[in-house]
Amino acid sequence: MEEVKGMKHKNLAFELLKKLLNSKIRLLQKKNLIKSRSFAQMLEMTIRKYQNRTIESAEIINELIEIAKRIQEDHQKGIDL
Repeated sequence: MEEVKGMKHKNLAFELLKKLLNSKIRLLQKKNLIKSRSFAQMLEMTIRKYQNRTIESAEIINELIEIAKRIQEDHQKGIDL
């Protein structure tokens, strides 16, 4: 995640993170449909803010990384249980 955060071309970093998160959400969908929908909505709202130019490219990357961290934390909670 830190490598993506430090990329020079923020639009490429955005696309990379978006693809990674979409694939993670699809994998999660097989195990927990409710959580996957929640994360998909979070991702969609964040992308919509970026497309509407209410947040800038650096902010979108930070928000996408935060979503990825939440997905990872949720996955770890499932393993711990």
